[in-house]
Amino acid sequence: MINAIIQPCFSGANDDLFDMIEIDGKIMLFTNERLQKSDVPAGMYLYHLRMDDTLDHFSSLEPYVGMNHGGSVISSVSIDFSEKGYLPFTYDTLPNFLGEYMTLEQYMNRERYFEGSMNYG
Repeated sequence: MINAIIQPCFSGANDDLFDMIEIDGKIMLFTNERLQKSDVPAGMYLYHLRMDDTLDHFSSLEPYVGMNHGGSVISSVSIDFSEKGYLPFTYDTLPNFLGEYMTLEQYMNRERYFEGSMNYG
């Protein structure tokens, strides 16, 4: 029972490569999977991308998405969703996929892997 408590919350994620994505000027990790809060280690935040009704574009970043789920995002910083409860996207603020990949372990320890040229959020 004690082993279960000290095991990583996000089993296997240290080996999985996530897409690096930029949202609101911050670098985060993206997966198509629908992750749950219990999947994300302490100190990390989980958000979800909502697709528009045509399922062609992301429409917002939200704490939880039921319908039109477009993927999950892991961040090391909390996002201020203001009074709306979500971060809406416009054409100019759509998520930017950087074409690079990183494991969750690298993201959590990014100072050791990368030299501060990016704004990791």
